[in-house]
Amino acid sequence: MYKKKLIVLCITLLLTSCTSLDFVYKNKDHKIPIVYKTKYQVVGEDSEVLNSFLQKNLGSPEEGVFFDLFVDSSKKIDAAVIDKDATASKFNIIYSIFYNLKDSNRGCVIIQKTITTKTSYKTKSAGYSFGTDISEKEVSAKSIESNVNQFFNSLTISNKNLTCNNAN
Repeated sequence: MYKKKLIVLCITLLLTSCTSLDFVYKNKDHKIPIVYKTKYQVVGEDSEVLNSFLQKNLGSPEEGVFFDLFVDSSKKIDAAVIDKDATASKFNIIYSIFYNLKDSNRGCVIIQKTITTKTSYKTKSAGYSFGTDISEKEVSAKSIESNVNQFFNSLTISNKNLTCNNAN
């Protein structure tokens, strides 16, 4: 009898103490404030992959354009590990992506930022480079996605009201 009362008490305390829990991602303030309001232009390395991630996150402008986003990417591949036979077995991919967000109506710059991401992949052997090519593409896509997410995170954290940094 004592055990049943203790179990009921524990369950009751657990349920009543957890009633006001809110999940972090439930808060709607964490949305990207420029969604469906931005026209963007992408140039540079792997622009088609970068363009697809921006399209997925920003969508197409619905009622007019309020922001202009210019994105320029550059890619550098370095051999990270060179074996005794002078072949590289591991490569680093470094993406530097420059973001320039402007207010279309006022013509002023809201944010200019360069974000650099670095990833690596190992080469595949057996005489063919198919596995290496696929590894490079997968790692590159993940690096670009991480870079875009870092930009949007910095945009939502630092510029909630999207004020201009300078007046042109």
